[in-house]
Amino acid sequence: LVKVIPTTSTPELVSGPRRRGAPGRTKKEDITKEDLPSEYREDFRSQFTPLIRQYASTLGPWEAPPEANILALFATVFELETETMDPNLISVVLKLVKDCLSEWRNKFATTAMTTLERLFDSLHLNTQEKRAEYVRWLLGTDDKERPFYYKEYQ
Repeated sequence: LVKVIPTTSTPELVSGPRRRGAPGRTKKEDITKEDLPSEYREDFRSQFTPLIRQYASTLGPWEAPPEANILALFATVFELETETMDPNLISVVLKLVKDCLSEWRNKFATTAMTTLERLFDSLHLNTQEKRAEYVRWLLGTDDKERPFYYKEYQ
């Protein structure tokens, strides 16, 4: 007779049901929102995702939110106790937050690149040299010759 005991000792795997209902283990890189319990999916999208993006916007541009803070926000939205959260749910939430923030940040980068390309096109800056010269002008040569100045707010 064999007894199967779920384990979390292999960090790259999450035990529990796989997507599409197949039993087994799911690799962390394969986790999607479908791996959340169904009762959490809608609120994850409509409440938790905007909240985690708002929180991440207070951090540095590539700074990852601490796991404890992610889980505290999740527990607040879903009225759970972080101490009693299922380890598999924790793994799924942390992976989905990482994906969510990567996608969100990627949209900023894509929009910035599209905007810059349009700006270059509108100014007829169609060579690397012209673009580099324009960027050098934007940056200015010293504090007294910059085309833009920014006020820092405390």
